[in-house]
Amino acid sequence: MNESQLDKSTMLAKAREMEALLLDYIAGGPAQAPHYKRLRDELLGVGSLQSVMPQMLGKYEKLDDLWHAMKYQVASKIERQELIRREFEPLLEALEGSAAPKAEDKEFKEVTTEQLLKGWLRLEQQAMEPRRRLANGVGILVQVCSSIIDVHYRSAEIRGGNTDLAEVFEMAKDVLFASSAETDRQIMIADSVAGASALLKSLEEIREQCARGGVPETEQSALARAGADLALSCAMSLLSCWHMLRKLHGSE
Repeated sequence: MNESQLDKSTMLAKAREMEALLLDYIAGGPAQAPHYKRLRDELLGVGSLQSVMPQMLGKYEKLDDLWHAMKYQVASKIERQELIRREFEPLLEALEGSAAPKAEDKEFKEVTTEQLLKGWLRLEQQAMEPRRRLANGVGILVQVCSSIIDVHYRSAEIRGGNTDLAEVFEMAKDVLFASSAETDRQIMIADSVAGASALLKSLEEIREQCARGGVPETEQSALARAGADLALSCAMSLLSCWHMLRKLHGSE
């Protein structure tokens, strides 16, 4: 397939697909070796992009070979994912400059602090059944974590539609740690994430207590409100770190 057969928008989609495939594989997803080979052949077949092509694609014809090389060269999963992102960044930037509109601008809108505060205020002001209040607070926290993950990877495939609170929280933490690795804010991020983790632990204790039942009716409303506040405080802590890192990296 030659260059004239593929427009820039198509190549951008294929480059993002390849990046997502590798990120997903590194995170424990399926290998998809035949799909890797097909995308690799199509990307390497475009002569004008060779100067910005990820070196790993040119070097490793087989996905297994790429994986074994990364496993021995890079210690952690997060560092491997960051290496993939860095290698694909020049290619994606070159293609995004030619393909408009950018897909991530449409698909991966991040949650803003203002949106979170408005959601918090609505939850505070509305009268609702205790279980629903707690569930809504948890839902907002899941939404914030999911937004951080999807925007960071410019793909929803890494999260795979996962909305389990514990799992998306851990993934969002990984993103924050990875994004702070080359900044002078590592200690600040670590402290903030530790605080968010403590809030999450308290939230989970309240959720378990509510799930077991036996909470006196007179205490249910206050307990649910406390749980919702913990969820939203946790979300604000993560979101504040995320926006600070985005500004440091020039993404806002």
